[in-house]
Amino acid sequence: MSDCVIYKYHVDDNYTDIEMPYGARILRADYHNGGTYIWAMVDIDYIDSSVPHEKRTFCVFGTGQEFDHTGRQLDYINTFYQGPFVWHVFEEVQNG
Repeated sequence: MSDCVIYKYHVDDNYTDIEMPYGARILRADYHNGGTYIWAMVDIDYIDSSVPHEKRTFCVFGTGQEFDHTGRQLDYINTFYQGPFVWHVFEEVQNG
């Protein structure tokens, strides 16, 4: 990457699709100001709207919570605490 900027994206429980500049590098997922967020480092050359963005899917599940990941490959990002709750964040691997 050349010059970069860090962006913050809100993630809901279960599965959330986020449009990000191509090649964004996930740095961290955590609880902040009442919500779950992902921080990503983005090459400033890819911020321009003429450069294609990519849809990426993230999911958040609590410890002990059942979830259906049938047909999905999930990459672990981070675990964080929110009071008595422990949450785990994953990104769905896109095949193709």
